[in-house]
Amino acid sequence: MKKSLPVLIALIMMILIMSIGLMGLLVLNRNFKDQELVEFSDLGGDTLIGTYVPGSTNIGVILLEGFGSDQIAMRPAASIFLESGAHIFTFDFSGHGRSQGALGFDNASTDRLAYQVLAARETFKTLSGLTEDEIIFLGHSLGARVALQAAVMDNSPPPALVLIGTQVNIGTNIQSEFFTGTKDVELAWVQSLSNVNPDSHILLLSGSWDDILTPLGAKALYEKLTTHSSPAEESASRELTIIPNLLHNYEIYSAKLVRTAAYQLEELGLISFNEPISFSGYYIFGAMTLIGLFASLILAPIYLQMRVPISPSLPSSVRIQNLIRFIWAKLWLWLGAIPIAILLIGLFFIFPLYLPVFNMIYVGFIGGYGILLFILYILGRIPGTDGKWKLKQNIRRVPLSLRDSKFWIGLLIWSVILFIAIIFTRTGLFYVIAFNQRLIWLALFTPVTALGFWIGAIESRMLNFLCIESGRNLRWFRSVLSLIGLTPFILYTIFMGILGSLSGMIGGLQGLLILALTLLTGKVLNHFIQKLWLVSVFQAILLYALILPQGVLFVF
Repeated sequence: MKKSLPVLIALIMMILIMSIGLMGLLVLNRNFKDQELVEFSDLGGDTLIGTYVPGSTNIGVILLEGFGSDQIAMRPAASIFLESGAHIFTFDFSGHGRSQGALGFDNASTDRLAYQVLAARETFKTLSGLTEDEIIFLGHSLGARVALQAAVMDNSPPPALVLIGTQVNIGTNIQSEFFTGTKDVELAWVQSLSNVNPDSHILLLSGSWDDILTPLGAKALYEKLTTHSSPAEESASRELTIIPNLLHNYEIYSAKLVRTAAYQLEELGLISFNEPISFSGYYIFGAMTLIGLFASLILAPIYLQMRVPISPSLPSSVRIQNLIRFIWAKLWLWLGAIPIAILLIGLFFIFPLYLPVFNMIYVGFIGGYGILLFILYILGRIPGTDGKWKLKQNIRRVPLSLRDSKFWIGLLIWSVILFIAIIFTRTGLFYVIAFNQRLIWLALFTPVTALGFWIGAIESRMLNFLCIESGRNLRWFRSVLSLIGLTPFILYTIFMGILGSLSGMIGGLQGLLILALTLLTGKVLNHFIQKLWLVSVFQAILLYALILPQGVLFVF
């Protein structure tokens, strides 16, 4: 007990820090307690889900999400305008968040999403009583692109456009052209941009490390918007601001950027801000929540192992005989899993559902690797091991007892972790899964992905048994075994960095963070739920509850 006391004290402190962070985030979002959920339709018949928060002045702001994001991500910025008294309206584009429908890969060359912005404004006008010249468009990335396009198409453009990291490239951007299949300079609406089109005040803001709208691209777009197309007198201004050391992914969370935009709007006489503009509360409480959560998940298994060690019995009919050979085999077998991953992903294309294309890397690699290892263990062909898997022994057909209090404690812990993650996502610092086709994909992906987690858990037990049997610590090998399980995701992140795609690299790091949370959760649950397969199912559900909201649903 004496040895475990410091760990217990540290664990309690981390849980306390996490709880304070959560309560702080909830307090920061108190302004959204009066929000109203809104449904409206676009020209194609998709039902779009929006949120309206009433204000106290005669000005409104429509906040438009970036590609693959959702409207909740706009909440920190929305809170700034809400405190100024502005009416707030956000919504999810088709294929995003809670809205119906999907995107085609030609969406960059169409006016579909721009018309959704105009439909949202009509709904906003009805709810708020505002007119066109009292509603500002604020968009990030894709949202900034369609805000600009909507203003060009509209006979009554908004009084101002706040365009952050605008996904419009006047010059060449190989990354954007590769993913969109569109050269923006060839689009008629882009060619029509000038000093009088659209006839709105335009605030262009971007980060110096933005790889979607690079500083050179931002200057080119600014020059296009200030090009004189006619001798007509200019009625609207243009401003370009490049914020130093800011990545595309985090522009919407930059207090300096939002503060700059707010003051520029104030100078135009469109809106007034009485309170200091800061996101420090989000940063501090968000960091406390994440640090407390991860530290708790790291400390909890250490404490539990000290108090109630997991049984050292061999978890399968296979033993590790040559640890070095086993580790190298695990690493190289990722190459063998690639064809299975491709085939597995291809099978999901037969389902008559919209596809979460950018999320399939997880089910493909984790599931494909799990299938390959499962077959090899059955055949007894895993290098460095001895024996074959006997399914009856591995699955251990002992009925799950619902009277087991430890099972319910484990289920409660998993529910709390999921609940914490959901609360964190609802603050706008991340996203949360919606009750639409994403839940169907969660159900489809979970069993396949759980297989990979299950095999990983058994291998971890095999290594623990080897430690006890040999009398060696082998702590370093335990870490290596965990890292090998993340190999394709680490390589993807490195590859994005080599390509110079900072946005892709940040997305990869974000995915690794979620995978780490999933693996740590499994280590905690293993102390309470003795069924490794059930723990693996819970891990897969947690993974997709956090991963699936990030992607766009596509139609082919």
